[in-house]
Amino acid sequence: MRYLNVTWPSFNRVGRYLAPRPLTQNFHPESQPSRSARTWRITLTMTLSLLCVGILSCREERIADSQVGAERDGEMPPKTDEVPAPGFELQDMEGNTVSLQSFRGRVVLLNFWATWCAPCVAEMPALSRLAESVRGHGVEVVAINVDGARKKEDVRKFIAEQGIRFPILLDPTYSAAQNYGVTGFPESVVIDRAGLLRAVIDPESGERVLKFIGDRPWDAPPFRAMLLGVD
Repeated sequence: MRYLNVTWPSFNRVGRYLAPRPLTQNFHPESQPSRSARTWRITLTMTLSLLCVGILSCREERIADSQVGAERDGEMPPKTDEVPAPGFELQDMEGNTVSLQSFRGRVVLLNFWATWCAPCVAEMPALSRLAESVRGHGVEVVAINVDGARKKEDVRKFIAEQGIRFPILLDPTYSAAQNYGVTGFPESVVIDRAGLLRAVIDPESGERVLKFIGDRPWDAPPFRAMLLGVD
């Protein structure tokens, strides 16, 4: 295989010839593509690039159209944080059946808890004070206990010791907790007057949340104001 070392002449802007500048370039004369071959390769590359762009654009349009259609047909949840709160029918400590529907027209802070959960026990006094302060303002604090049927008397004793005066409901089969996607305790959600789950600003973190995970100082003024501000 033969290689050539070449020098390329150069000219300044007014056309005056300058001294040759050596530029060493190894190439095989017979291997250099012709002008027509180079043009054909450039054309092919551009065509393939445009074809790829067109395919990607069509794919994105089809995906967008399918998502819109799925939302219209009810196959996907709407892109909103206001969704109906799962209904429930649970017994209170006196054996009365209480449903979520019975709180319609009021804002509900729904709290899931257990007597064996230390953070749950820690936040109960604050929940009690909150319940007292918002009573008469269209806000209800409701706590759902998941201790189980065999622990009902333990729950009753705890309520008496804490002086709790807001509704305590029993979820012995964990059905309501599962419907609300509870993964730990305590967890709390806000339900508006229309029975919809509402995303609110957590005064503690400053973030918009659909669920409060962990205990909170519920009787603090920012939390009380947050609940009173839900329509």
